[in-house]
Amino acid sequence: MGFVTIEDIEGSVEATLLPETFRQGAPHLRAGGPLLVRGRLESETGSRKLLAEDVRPLPAEGNGVAEPPRSFTIRVPHQADLAALRGILDAHPGPVPVELWVEVGGGAVLIRSKSVRVGPSRDLVGAVEALLGAAATDRTE
Repeated sequence: MGFVTIEDIEGSVEATLLPETFRQGAPHLRAGGPLLVRGRLESETGSRKLLAEDVRPLPAEGNGVAEPPRSFTIRVPHQADLAALRGILDAHPGPVPVELWVEVGGGAVLIRSKSVRVGPSRDLVGAVEALLGAAATDRTE
C-alpha cells in the first residue's frame, strides 16, 4: 500500500494506492516520469483524496496511453543459473508477465509464469543479459 501526492497545473491531491495497484504501479512511480493515474475521487469534509485504481506512464509522444508489453520473454540456456535469474526478476516487480524459453535437448520449452511479473526496464534487460548473454532478451518487443 502506498500514499502519494499527485500534482498538475491545477493543484495537488493525495492518492492512496491499495496493495495490488501499488505493486503494479511501483516501477512507474520509481521511474519519475509523467504518469496517468485513474481512480475514484473522494471528498471528505472539504478535502479531496484519490483512490488510485491504475498507474501508467504517459507516452513520450502522441495522445495515447503507453501500454506495457504483453510479456517479457527470456531465452534461457540449458546450464543457466535459475536461482540467480529468479533473483533478478524479483528485484524488478511490475505488471508484465514473464515467459521463459528454456533450452532442453535440441529444442526449447515455453514456460509462462503465473506469479512472476516484472517492470521492464534497461536495468532489468542489462541484468538478465549479464547473467545469460546478449541473446537472452529481445530488445524489439
